[in-house]
Amino acid sequence: LILNYAPGFCDNDWSSLEPTTAASQNNNNNNKLSTLYGNNETTRVISFTGGRDNTTNLVGTISLPTKNKEGNEDDADADADDLRLPPVIVLAHGLGLAADCSLDKFTSAFNAEGFATFAFDYATFGHSGGLPRHVVDPVTHISDLKRAIATLHRKSDELKIDGDRIALWGTSLGGGHVVSAALQLLQSSNANDDDRTTTLDGEEEEEGIIDIIKAVVSQVPHLASGLESISHTVASDPATYVPALCKTLGGMTKGALLRLLRGRPWYLPLHGLPGSAAALQNAGDDEGYGSLCPAETRESGRWRNALTSDGGLRIMFYRPLNAVSSFVKWNNEITKRRRPRPPPVLFVAAEGDTLCPAKYVERAAERIEGAEYVLLENAGHFDIYSGELLEEMLRREIAFFKKHLL
Repeated sequence: LILNYAPGFCDNDWSSLEPTTAASQNNNNNNKLSTLYGNNETTRVISFTGGRDNTTNLVGTISLPTKNKEGNEDDADADADDLRLPPVIVLAHGLGLAADCSLDKFTSAFNAEGFATFAFDYATFGHSGGLPRHVVDPVTHISDLKRAIATLHRKSDELKIDGDRIALWGTSLGGGHVVSAALQLLQSSNANDDDRTTTLDGEEEEEGIIDIIKAVVSQVPHLASGLESISHTVASDPATYVPALCKTLGGMTKGALLRLLRGRPWYLPLHGLPGSAAALQNAGDDEGYGSLCPAETRESGRWRNALTSDGGLRIMFYRPLNAVSSFVKWNNEITKRRRPRPPPVLFVAAEGDTLCPAKYVERAAERIEGAEYVLLENAGHFDIYSGELLEEMLRREIAFFKKHLL
């Protein structure tokens, strides 16, 4: 019955199709990729390795600022400090989204205020390699994020950025990733007084490299587990969401059986209407999520409304709040002489967020020393990506980055 009637789909042609990641190796494709990410003369596509095996080709775009922190870089009277290399903000996107899904409104705003930006695709998404496609794995995502940081630090001179001033920015699922990554790196860099190196991307780096993380912005972040979010959703409307939960669990079970018996992935929708088998199906999720994916991205075949069924299971148990608690406990146990301070963190929550409830965001802000917390009133999870709420949020985030990076 499960094999015959469980929701979802299998598409062997799409799931086994590697993107044209050779784009990072020739100028024509580089230009094409850059255009998709919001191209200008200061934009460059670069590749690095990551994924579960740390050999998957990952692709990202670095964009240099349109002005330096004081204004025009061509001003002959500008002093040396005005002309120093710009800091860079690394952007981590939300559940199932590629870097060309509406990140341009953030990169453009940050570039205009003197910051370089780096937007990349996790393994199996967008222009990055990895098979099968659209595998959501928070552990691998965080590893990819760390490797992006290491790549920017190592290639900073070539990329014309300040590799010692890096900030992390994440939204939704990525909001949890940036907090987890920053705290994990801080713990690993201070694990032992006798350690003279720390591992950031599989290679030895000089001690103190983690000091390059100067600020973290986590907006409408996934911090509690998916199960906690689901429990709130089901309680709000049992008649709609109990059957929906059964559909989703049926799809996950079928996916596990197909993987075991036939070795092929089974997909569930990323977003859909309430009562469906979609991962995101609260009221407004289908329209809100869909608005983030431009038609060109959908039509290109690089992105589909799908995640592997095992990815949904991982999200159910992924709880970045545990990383916060682990850090606080570890930080309290070490001596005051060695106690590291976390980088400045700005949490932005939406008052009416049903996917990533504000109460968990506030809880994280209370636990991290020096963290700032902003609550956007009368706002839902996807409302923050457009209109006046977007403008307000960008003002706060830019002010925060200026305070700690410039």
